[in-house]
Amino acid sequence: MNSKYCTKCQKETKCEIVFKKSYPKIVEYFSKNSDGVVNDKFYRIHVLLYEISECKGCEEPTVHITEYCPEKDNPELSQKILSGLPDDSIKHISTFCFPNENYPEWVKSLDTEIMKVYFETFSLKTKKMYRFTAMGLRLIFDIISTKKVRDIGGFDKKLKKLFDENFISKSQYDSLKILIEAGNAATHRYFESTEEVIETCFMILDNLLKQDLITYSSKFIKNKIPKRN
Repeated sequence: MNSKYCTKCQKETKCEIVFKKSYPKIVEYFSKNSDGVVNDKFYRIHVLLYEISECKGCEEPTVHITEYCPEKDNPELSQKILSGLPDDSIKHISTFCFPNENYPEWVKSLDTEIMKVYFETFSLKTKKMYRFTAMGLRLIFDIISTKKVRDIGGFDKKLKKLFDENFISKSQYDSLKILIEAGNAATHRYFESTEEVIETCFMILDNLLKQDLITYSSKFIKNKIPKRN
C-alpha cells in the first residue's frame, strides 16, 4: 500500500496509485563570472513523474508532479531514470500536488476585493513562491487598513492608527508588525521566507480577518437571540 499526501484530507494517507508516467524535460543551466556575465551554459535532462493517487480514506484523487534530476550529466543515467527512477541515482527537486488550493471556507464571506487578493496570495503559497506570498500578505493588510483608517501614509502609520482607534489589540499590533516586516524584507531586501514564516504570517492575517467576520456576524444574529423574560 502506498502513502501519499491527500489534498482533501490535507495529510499523508494510504492510497492507490491509479496512474503513473514519467516524461523528460530539458533544463538549461548556466554560470556567471565575477562581472555578472554568463560565461558557461549546459543542459541536463530532468524527469517529471506524473502520478494520480486515490485516497483510501476519502477516495478523492490527487495529482502529484515530482521533478527529478540526475546528479551527473549522463544521458544513459537519464534514460535509466525514465525507466525506473532509482533513488540512488537521482536528485529530488520538488513535488507539487493538485488540487492543492484548499482555501478556508470562511474566506468566501470576505469583502470581494480582499477575497480575490487572498485567493491569489494563497495560490502563491501553494506554489512555494514565498517572496511574492509575503508581498501579497502585506498588500492584504494595506487594503484592510486603508478601508478602516483611509490612506494616511505608510504601513507603520496605518498600523498605529488601527491600534489608536481600537481596531486591533496590542498583541495584534505586535504580530502585524512582523507580517509587515516580512513583506518589507521580501520587497526591499529580496528575503525569501521559509514555510514556517509564511504559515505564521497567514495565521496573523487570518486572525485580523476573522475578527471582522465575527463582529459582523455577531451584529447579524443579535436580534435573533430571544431576550430573557
